[in-house]
Amino acid sequence: MAETKKGVQLGEIARQLGISRSTVSFVLNGRGDEMRISRATQEKIRRTAREMDYQPNLNAQRLRRSATDIQFQSIAMFWCDHYGAEALGRFISGGCSNAENSGVQTEYALHIFHYDELYKYKDLLSSNYYSGIVINGGSDNDLELLSQINFQVPVVFSGRSVNGISCVYVDSYALGKRCARAIAEQGYTSAGVIGCRRSTSGASLRLTGFLDGCQACGVETRPEWLIPCSEARTDSGYQGMTAIAACHEKPDILFIMTDTEAIGAVIYMKEKGMFEQIPLLIYGTNKTIRMMAPNATYADFAIEEVSRKTMETLNLLIHNGISVPISQLVTPNIGKGHDSAR
Repeated sequence: MAETKKGVQLGEIARQLGISRSTVSFVLNGRGDEMRISRATQEKIRRTAREMDYQPNLNAQRLRRSATDIQFQSIAMFWCDHYGAEALGRFISGGCSNAENSGVQTEYALHIFHYDELYKYKDLLSSNYYSGIVINGGSDNDLELLSQINFQVPVVFSGRSVNGISCVYVDSYALGKRCARAIAEQGYTSAGVIGCRRSTSGASLRLTGFLDGCQACGVETRPEWLIPCSEARTDSGYQGMTAIAACHEKPDILFIMTDTEAIGAVIYMKEKGMFEQIPLLIYGTNKTIRMMAPNATYADFAIEEVSRKTMETLNLLIHNGISVPISQLVTPNIGKGHDSAR
């Protein structure tokens, strides 16, 4: 794949001419006369910008054309298709709530990318078309790509800690250990897992934390109770529960790695009359699984809170010129039914 051409930034033009970045910005944003910058300096800046092939920020152009004093920003949201439609809706809802509270009029451009294929958007990620960028999810290769991009606008990665980039994340390993501790505190002495051997880093860390936590709390986890599922799908949960049902001895409780798999597992349990026999601890939540299993224990992945903090961090970067990466940790709730959503 050909290398993406890196766009010229205002600071480079300023260094070339030996003047301040703000002066360059005022001129290229059409405010030279307003700020009483000489016509000769304005022409010199515009000529140098053309020679250096500077591409203006189209979001700034929209702002100049606005007939009001309302602040406006355009945010690109790159969403990995590993997450479901309900999760996307909840994330956008949390982001919109933050935008309303901030008093900034915000336009969102949604780009849904396939897992491991974020590279297809490399040109857009390295452009200055938007005021800021939010990236949700992706593979290790997708994250490796981010280290190769010369971002020209503020970027926040949502859901996972990423070196060198601002991020809002959940400590997956610590959450796994908390889930194990919650099981032990409820008096269970053995546990199985549906959804092992997941390729994503967050799921792998969550599983490792859970197994380490079980060992520390004295909760037994036998190999035959650790059911692999390569993808988070309803039928994977159904098949996983089929495998658990075939075990001669069954665990006291099941930890299901995603709410999607939990739907399949509950369908099987209700079909076979097992629903009241094995309690469930589920990572994640959606309306369907809550209706199907209202008494299960949930480790809520706190999408709205992650979204709110993500947009809060991005706005801080956009409007304060902060260049140092900011990291914010979100701690999900664990509890019975709706208690976990508080």
